[in-house]
Amino acid sequence: MFEFFIYLVTVAITPGPNTILSMANAAEKGLKGVTLNLGMLIGITFIASFSYILISFLSRFIPQITLLLQILGIAYLVYLGIKMLKKTTTDSNKTGTFIDGLMMQLMNVKVLMLCVTAISEYILPVSISNTEKWIRVFMIPLTCFICGLVWAVAGSIMKGIYEKNRKYFNFAFALILFLLAVNNIFKLI
Repeated sequence: MFEFFIYLVTVAITPGPNTILSMANAAEKGLKGVTLNLGMLIGITFIASFSYILISFLSRFIPQITLLLQILGIAYLVYLGIKMLKKTTTDSNKTGTFIDGLMMQLMNVKVLMLCVTAISEYILPVSISNTEKWIRVFMIPLTCFICGLVWAVAGSIMKGIYEKNRKYFNFAFALILFLLAVNNIFKLI
């Protein structure tokens, strides 16, 4: 459970479309901009639930798919780590409605890969009840929502700190992602 939580927080708090948009939207609109985050929450909840149902179904009929998804999940962790090391600029979009947040999630590759990796690495392979598995599934959107709010509430402060120390933050985020990938490789072996 600890590794699952670390994975969720690391991926959800790292700068990406959600966090940057949350920060920019809150800097522009204040707390009235939280409707964007609510749209993101609904979108991530849909993606997480749909991913869990689909992956669970497929893994029952095609057991090899679980191994394939685990390998893809590890590759995605490495990809994110490399991307964090190379990241030099932020890209913020100045929209901010509920529909913007919802639609962004339905097209957000980072959220889809977060869900696939979390489900294939930290939910399906674990011997826990279905209720506990669904609780973990719903932890995904909840964690993303909370991390988005952190960026929104502390938007202007975090932006200044992050911009000044971008290399260090990105290195720390990348290192955590690489360590998670290595840990998951050892679990496969």
